[in-house]
Amino acid sequence: GVSMAKKNDNVEEVISQETAEEMSAVENADASNPMDEVASATEDSMAEDDFEEDEAAEEARKVLSPEEYDQFKELQKKIFFRGKKVAPITRSERRRMYAGERIVTEDGEISAETEATDLKEDILELAASAKSQRILEGRIIGCRDIDGSTATKRSMAVVEYGHKTCQVLIPDFVLFHYDYKETLDETTQRNVKRRIENMLGASIKFVVKHLDQKNRVAYADRLKAMENISWNNYVRETREGGPRVIPGMIAQATVIAVSWGYIIVNVLGSDTRIVKSECSWGFVEDCRTMFDVNDKVNVKILGVKENTVKKSGNEIYNLVFTSCSVKQATSDPVLKYFDDYAEGGKYVATVTGVNDIGVFVNIDDKVPALVAFPKYGDLPTPGEQRIVQITGKEILDVPQEDGTSKQTHRIFGVIAPK
Repeated sequence: GVSMAKKNDNVEEVISQETAEEMSAVENADASNPMDEVASATEDSMAEDDFEEDEAAEEARKVLSPEEYDQFKELQKKIFFRGKKVAPITRSERRRMYAGERIVTEDGEISAETEATDLKEDILELAASAKSQRILEGRIIGCRDIDGSTATKRSMAVVEYGHKTCQVLIPDFVLFHYDYKETLDETTQRNVKRRIENMLGASIKFVVKHLDQKNRVAYADRLKAMENISWNNYVRETREGGPRVIPGMIAQATVIAVSWGYIIVNVLGSDTRIVKSECSWGFVEDCRTMFDVNDKVNVKILGVKENTVKKSGNEIYNLVFTSCSVKQATSDPVLKYFDDYAEGGKYVATVTGVNDIGVFVNIDDKVPALVAFPKYGDLPTPGEQRIVQITGKEILDVPQEDGTSKQTHRIFGVIAPK
């Protein structure tokens, strides 16, 4: 029994010693990322009391209670303050954090693969991100206000990362871009919170800005990760000349939020909203029936614009804004299959929507068409299959904004009664 206890103490000592050395190295390491040189140069010279308030902070002081304002200011410091990115802890605190559990097997050996080992791995990864802007990936699992209640004006995304031993929090103003000075408007705040809720379950990338080892909390910045990723894809010139992604290209995007009338996708580091009319060549009644968070979709890049935005604390982000279309990433199926369907023919179709204009269907699940209600029998419902008879086909010249015209092909029909 004594020898077993000694062996376990040795294992714990090894874990604590290794962790102490690694964390000490991380806490004291110099930033090696060129994009962090400015932060590193001012890190030692800027005291915490030197944190500069901007117009948004001054406006917040007028609207928020003193307690709420203090919380807001502390949150700003964690994200934008150029001081210690990893809050140091004492050796005894570190030893307690990483003390291994005693796990005894039948052959008498002690396993060091415990929760303490998982915590060590997570802390090291989060600390490395804080010091060198290393991009990490996690999943949004919650939305909360900065004090855990509903009283304050700022919301945060709760992110699950690694072995789930630490809590990662991303304030709304660095989770996605919006006009920061409007955050005190109640309507804007409701919309911001709703967008975070629509992102629940989404996998996102982020950079840690402040790590509180003792409390196992990391404050992170998604915009900084997007800045780095989008710069590599839309701005940095390749060997062939020009950026990797330009308008007209097809790119794979990830759905990060879904609402009734639109989806939000992240395409190579740029968030873009795609309205439902650009989500499909057919009728889309509700985007939530077509898309789920984390779906991979191909989009056509319609436009690219670099934009420099200033956030609270005078932090500058060089973001890339894009306009995209899911629909235009594929050819128009009506044009492609127009000649395959004869007037008077009957075909199986899936109902995609119903409104006062008529019934929207997909013939053979590939060609959208607008058909009339059946003269009698049950009314169609979205998702069910019905027999459709083609009653007409037409080609129209639709005027465009640039003065030209574009041909549009349409197929009409009627639902055969059951």
